Amino acid sequence: MTTPPSTPPAPTVHITWAVVEDGFHVGSRAGEFVGFVDRQKKSGLFRACNAFSQPIGDFDDLQAAMRAVTDQHGIEQSGRDA
Repeated sequence: MTTPPSTPPAPTVHITWAVVEDGFHVGSRAGEFVGFVDRQKKSGLFRACNAFSQPIGDFDDLQAAMRAVTDQHGIEQSGRDA
């Protein structure tokens, strides 16, 4: 009995976060802009936005906001802030 060849898993694509200025984080994947997180001055919440600058939601912490952007793309985070 022979075993059929298995399909190799798809390569994992990562999102990298860069701090553009204090409280403003930009995500990219393979050089492509995927969204950003902007800390709101009045509320202190972190607003996650997609690549079209449409709000995804406001979050209590930076990691949750980054995950919201990442989850839209089904990709993993990498970089200094991940």
